[in-house]
Amino acid sequence: LVSVGVIGIIVLFQEEIRKFLYSLGAHQRVEAVMRIFGSRHSADLADKNSIMPNSHYTSDLIIATGSISKGYAQAYISSLANTLMTDNMWKNLIVQINVLPDLGIELVPRVGNHIVYIGQLPTAKDKNERSKLINDYIEKKLTRLEKFYKYGLSQAGWNKYSYINLEFDNQIICKKRKETIKENEI
Repeated sequence: LVSVGVIGIIVLFQEEIRKFLYSLGAHQRVEAVMRIFGSRHSADLADKNSIMPNSHYTSDLIIATGSISKGYAQAYISSLANTLMTDNMWKNLIVQINVLPDLGIELVPRVGNHIVYIGQLPTAKDKNERSKLINDYIEKKLTRLEKFYKYGLSQAGWNKYSYINLEFDNQIICKKRKETIKENEI
């Protein structure tokens, strides 16, 4: 049996213990890719689709908020976050993933004052098939968003729209901002 004091020490020094074990080559290093703030819990999400406890360290992680259960985070949001983190542009541009009650996904970029809606992630029972479907879906949406940023917002201004909807194929629906924010105010 392990005493409560030993467990307390392990919890308090979990990051240092992990670093020490890693330096010894005792296990493979697992990097967190996003921080989850769901309705019932807060945790960091590792890159192998597993939930890690909140480390209380700040880092450049994507924040995930909204209607997120542990199962949904592992099955869907982790694939989304991994896809975002593999591309340097999106890794630096997207700061938040918000899951709506209907499981629609909103992305909040670091630049501009708008929200990007990409719709609901594709579903599949098989883990590998689901990851591939989500990866392909996100790549398609982000390619369209990149083109819109490059050819649309660069001409119209980053703050012209408050909501950019990429849910449907072959169209981008934008909601104009009620009052335009001047570029130099942000």
